[in-house]
Amino acid sequence: MAGRGTRGFVALDAEASPVRFVWLKDAWRTNYMFVAQEGDVLQELNRAEVPYVPTLICHGDLPGQETETPTWWERKHPLPTNQPSLSTITSHVQSIASSSRTLVNPAPRFLQSTKRSASEMEEGGNGREDCPLRRHKHYRVVVEEVAIKLVHFQDGQQLLRIIANCVCAHAEAVTKANIMHRDISGGNILILPKAVVGSDGGSIDMRWTGLLVDWELSKPLKGEAGLPRPRQPERTGTWQFMSAAVLNNHGKLLEISDELESFFHVTLYYAVRYLRSNCTNVGGFIEDYFDTYTVENGMYRCGWQKSSTVSGGVLRVDTDGTPLRFGSRLDKFFEKALQWFKAHYTVQAYQRAQASKATAKASNLDPMQSQPIMRKIDAGEFRLFSQAEDSDSDSDSELDSSRPRAESLPPPSATQLKEAGKIKTHEAMLRHLVKVISVEKWPQDRVSGDNVPANDVPKNPVGPTPIPYAPAIKRARTEALQQGHALSSMECAFFSEPPRTPPRRGTIV
Repeated sequence: MAGRGTRGFVALDAEASPVRFVWLKDAWRTNYMFVAQEGDVLQELNRAEVPYVPTLICHGDLPGQETETPTWWERKHPLPTNQPSLSTITSHVQSIASSSRTLVNPAPRFLQSTKRSASEMEEGGNGREDCPLRRHKHYRVVVEEVAIKLVHFQDGQQLLRIIANCVCAHAEAVTKANIMHRDISGGNILILPKAVVGSDGGSIDMRWTGLLVDWELSKPLKGEAGLPRPRQPERTGTWQFMSAAVLNNHGKLLEISDELESFFHVTLYYAVRYLRSNCTNVGGFIEDYFDTYTVENGMYRCGWQKSSTVSGGVLRVDTDGTPLRFGSRLDKFFEKALQWFKAHYTVQAYQRAQASKATAKASNLDPMQSQPIMRKIDAGEFRLFSQAEDSDSDSDSELDSSRPRAESLPPPSATQLKEAGKIKTHEAMLRHLVKVISVEKWPQDRVSGDNVPANDVPKNPVGPTPIPYAPAIKRARTEALQQGHALSSMECAFFSEPPRTPPRRGTIV
């Protein structure tokens, strides 16, 4: 079994009157302190009357069904009495940059800090930090709504309407229930068909609305469980739809702007894959925008195309810079949203530059660094070069690095600050969505099938070629001995484990 083994069933509630169909979700939920059961979260949302979320019927753990593999793993890999120092090894870990899923080889996982320490998590009794296995309990939850996948939307207007419903659900969950969803993805946005009585009082119309589901990874914004600390060993979320800011800073606290950006990425994914546009290589676009990544200091970070799109404010379909166009009001939605995201990242970049400047200024106050090195230079040694004319030579003032330099990033303008503030709350995004979809005529822009061919093959490999286990251990031990360390077999095993990559595009439907 991979992941949480989640399965869903249309079930019959025989005790209801009248008898009705319901949705039963069967999964192995993560079992950690401060991680609430999804049913408890839904109950809070229902009490707060948050719209466009599932209606809870019942939920609970299955007695006696809890994973024991983490306990067995810890018994099989006891901690050594004396932990070796890894400072020398970590000093040799170099930054690696990859434009896509090439054969990269990041630092071993125990050097990457992909697992969160027990002291950092503040979760006594949840197991060791180096255990690669999560703790789970078998869990079931039943809700009233039986929905369909987002892929079945009929046109661009309906897609935006469903997204607007779910943004509304997210907004009211934050304001009314103080709960942040934290896993906005295509699989967690569903379509709920509803039969409603027509305006004439006799006809029955079918209305499709959005439904924001899978609140199991949500987090309260207040109380002990809402404190800014990690609750699970690894970062939660769906790689393809996470914001560029979160992908580039794994320790970042999730904000409304990150969630709104995730809604943007979901809309773009389904629009470019299932609607008509001027993109001729949809498979390549999806791979470059959603699936690629870079590697820096042994950590996965945001791919270049997604990062450049939200920071540059323009959607492009090729290297020539051709703007992506759908020929509908979808273009207006993407254009305005990207205008806000561009301003947001401009402000964030300036704030980071100011913080770095303050840090550098503080370090220059160190007496050990402020004392200049005095050295005599024999001018005759370079007389042949000094006699030659050079119109491109810099003046002494330009070469003097001790003089103050001009700011590399100008402060954001008042307009940029105003536009960046648009995504601090949901209000502007909701107003914009309503404005875009408020039109009677919409082009028939849904394609008959999938813009990604069935035989489409990713142009880049998913990750590094697997390394045989035994040679990797031998090589790791040799390298460790050269550095003066003796590593345990458990620690050496981490060297042979290839980096875990984001899931392939084909897994998203």
